[in-house]
Amino acid sequence: MAACLLHKLQDNWMFPHGGTYSANSVGMAATDATLDIIANEPVIQTINEGGQSLMEGLEEILGRTGIPYSIHGAPSMFGISFGSSEAPQN
Repeated sequence: MAACLLHKLQDNWMFPHGGTYSANSVGMAATDATLDIIANEPVIQTINEGGQSLMEGLEEILGRTGIPYSIHGAPSMFGISFGSSEAPQN
């Protein structure tokens, strides 16, 4: 279907383009809904609680393996390193 439409428009050199600056109404509606959720819901708290729970679960599982590891960083964006119990410094 798109190929047929493009072929028809090709004669007039008109190409529809949905991009960042082309008034994409679906993208704007999604952005509006996202900003509404961020403004009215505890998004950051929910992310941090989920991350903390995940970090604790990984700590419990990895602690039983005997493999040296480090879980480091903020709960919303943490890292795991293997081979040393020290967090990387670089």
